[in-house]
Amino acid sequence: MEWFDILIACSMLLLGLLGVLLTLVGLPGTWLYLACALIAQWTTRDVFGVDTPYSWWTIGFGVALCILAEVAEGVSGAAGAAKAGASKRALVGAAIGGLLGAIAGTIFLAFLPIIGTLLGGALGAAIGSVLLEVSKNKELRKSHSLRNVATGAAIGRLLSTVIKSVFAIALLLLFTIAALL
Repeated sequence: MEWFDILIACSMLLLGLLGVLLTLVGLPGTWLYLACALIAQWTTRDVFGVDTPYSWWTIGFGVALCILAEVAEGVSGAAGAAKAGASKRALVGAAIGGLLGAIAGTIFLAFLPIIGTLLGGALGAAIGSVLLEVSKNKELRKSHSLRNVATGAAIGRLLSTVIKSVFAIALLLLFTIAALL
């Protein structure tokens, strides 16, 4: 193992930690980390004249993990609201509200770095699902099912963030260890 291999592994570890943090705040940290791995793959031989840090099988596995992370995030986020009996319209409201809430939580709860984003995303998903559920069916305004829809959307949003973060950690381990081998 040469010094350059260790430098690549340390760089990928730091970039991987950044990717996990970006994923926790609702940004595409997995895809940005994969882009960093591709840049490392392409530049090492062409720019520095050394062997590439990864096999193309490793890169392909990283792409598969990113795709699985997106699918898992989408399914788990919608599953929480759907399990509570939400309409398709409420699922759209949960997705849009979750995204807008995460952005608002990051801005207005900046003194709570990751927690603000998570809380904002969960509250935004709950509010978005309720607003669109009520807009579809006016009789639901007094119903207890709205609370269930909101709770399901919020829990689904939190669960989707946790699941995607696990995939981000898997990518971090994959690319850091592969750079050392």
